[in-house]
Amino acid sequence: MDELTVIAENMADADRLLADGWKLRRAHLAELAEQLQKQLHKRLEDGEEAEQTLTSLYSEFVERLNDTVSVSEAKELTRAVSLFTRMELCKALTDKDPEESVLLYEAPDPVIAYFQNPYAGRILRSVTDLLQGGEAADAEDYSDACEGVAEGRYDFCVLPVESARDGVMNRFVQLIDRYDLFTVLVCHLELSEEEYIRFALLSASPCKLAGADRLKLRVVPGEEQLWELLFACQTFGAKPEGCRSLPGAETDTYELTLRVQDADVAALTRYLGLGWSRSTVTGYYRQLTLPVEAEKELLY
Repeated sequence: MDELTVIAENMADADRLLADGWKLRRAHLAELAEQLQKQLHKRLEDGEEAEQTLTSLYSEFVERLNDTVSVSEAKELTRAVSLFTRMELCKALTDKDPEESVLLYEAPDPVIAYFQNPYAGRILRSVTDLLQGGEAADAEDYSDACEGVAEGRYDFCVLPVESARDGVMNRFVQLIDRYDLFTVLVCHLELSEEEYIRFALLSASPCKLAGADRLKLRVVPGEEQLWELLFACQTFGAKPEGCRSLPGAETDTYELTLRVQDADVAALTRYLGLGWSRSTVTGYYRQLTLPVEAEKELLY
């Protein structure tokens, strides 16, 4: 009998026999994390992808666990394992291997594409202050800026995404989706006490700038309910800041924004990869609030 089968039987017995079975389960979870970590490293040495491997290993374990209980118990027990065990397991695995999936951007002299608008100068000055040696490049239009980032002609682009008058600017947000871009900074430009406009700094691959404190997720609920994800976020220390339904999607799709300055982001992103295959991290960013300047200073 292999190690995973033994752990699965022990875990099932703890639930059957003990009213406080979760105390004993934590010991089994530590044992499970150790075994999965060993198998994970072995498969990574053979060239497999980390999150795909971890998902596969967990699925194998759930099959073993289901084999140890009756049909009537299986659904309820598996649901509990599916939520609580994954969170505990991700914590344990992250303690052993704390590497984050979204890395700090440190490349010098990035090229930042923008399309001329009355606020370009103010936004670009703020962005280039944060990026070592950043250089602005004039794009033909917003589509060209986004396409250029996706094709590697530019490192970043600046795109308007929201205003007080229009709300979320869906036609620009659709460009982000079309070119699969990642949000690394949001500039909130105050125009008056009631007016504002927001621009996003976007990259082609997941990265973060120093001081990033927000995580943005695209979520498609399935068997896993949205409340389960929110519960997991709270457990890992992430605080929901906003949730909106995304228009135009074939299925119910949501964009969730989380404050993560005090969160265990490594464990949370691992949990998403392990148990929420229909969720995607689309941004890891900070938000700058910029007071408006005189019009002559805004023109680039």
